[in-house]
Amino acid sequence: MIRLLKRARNTLQRSIENHGALGTLRLVPRAAKGAVLRRVRRFSSKAREAGETEARFDRAAGVDTAATIELAQLQFDGQTDKESIKHGVRYQATPLEVFDALLARSGIDCSRYELVDLGSGKGRVLFMAAMHPFRRITGVEFSPELTRIAQENAGKFKAPRQACHEIVTVCADATQYAFPNTATVIYMYNPFAAPIMERVAANLERSLRENPRDVVVIYYNARCPEPLDACSRLREVASQRAQQGCDDPWVIYRSTTSN
Repeated sequence: MIRLLKRARNTLQRSIENHGALGTLRLVPRAAKGAVLRRVRRFSSKAREAGETEARFDRAAGVDTAATIELAQLQFDGQTDKESIKHGVRYQATPLEVFDALLARSGIDCSRYELVDLGSGKGRVLFMAAMHPFRRITGVEFSPELTRIAQENAGKFKAPRQACHEIVTVCADATQYAFPNTATVIYMYNPFAAPIMERVAANLERSLRENPRDVVVIYYNARCPEPLDACSRLREVASQRAQQGCDDPWVIYRSTTSN
């Protein structure tokens, strides 16, 4: 019963995101509209509060990382892999409270690691990561438009508590990206579907086989963790899976060669 209720809640949330509050109400039978309206109001209130928090972050840091951007709104040149576009996921920034919480769950000393954000979009995670003493921070984004925005943001970013000042954004396909040969945290916020994740996982496993090293993978909104689960060079260290009824599933892995 609990799982059914959570599934209904998730369906309602997706409907509000796709159709808006009024559009969702039009899809609901008359008898159920009262309960749905109460849920819509609660969700809309939370969404509004989250939006206001994100707006304050952007204003304080001098950047533009908010808003959701569908892939259909972006322009791609002829060099972009068609499969990557087909299986890509819209840009939506990691919620502000999520990144630090997941980083804490990993239990690492950031000063020993580089951080790579696959599907970095406008760069929100890069700037949150800059509050920690990573050796270097790299965003990997296959959209030229989003890469340009992230680069502009990096040039304007300011924060009194900034601990890492080496922030780079590259326009590249995650399936072909050469991971750093040093201790690395790889962050992903549901950037692509399973066909691309399979290629990324294979690329990472090959990299770890050729150069064993300490790598931590933080996968938020983990919709297709199976390729990473199957990677012989990774082991799960913490998770809240969709099968456990988690609305926003996440998994943290660490390389089997880590200390």
